[in-house]
Amino acid sequence: MKTVIQSLGLLTAFFLILSITVKGTPVFDHLYGLTAPVTRGAQSWVENFLFLSVKNTRTYSKKIFENSLPRVSGGKLRASNEVGDSAELVSEKDKERLEALIKNH
Repeated sequence: MKTVIQSLGLLTAFFLILSITVKGTPVFDHLYGLTAPVTRGAQSWVENFLFLSVKNTRTYSKKIFENSLPRVSGGKLRASNEVGDSAELVSEKDKERLEALIKNH
């Protein structure tokens, strides 16, 4: 409880100090005028860094995904909803092996 009271006391003291008027404006405005250019530059740098990070992550993710697709004759993956097309991609030898595996398990 003691630390809560101390924290509230410090907050009130800083608020009162920053509210003191010097040359017609509060101390806070004077401090803001000094720190604003630096904080704008820092914010701009962080935004650019995050933009480039997301862009690079998107590029690498796309490359990884493209490299994970199996290749079929012609260099492209053929997708179809018809059962007959997928059956054509499996050779007779592979069909026999699959049938043997199914029967054994």
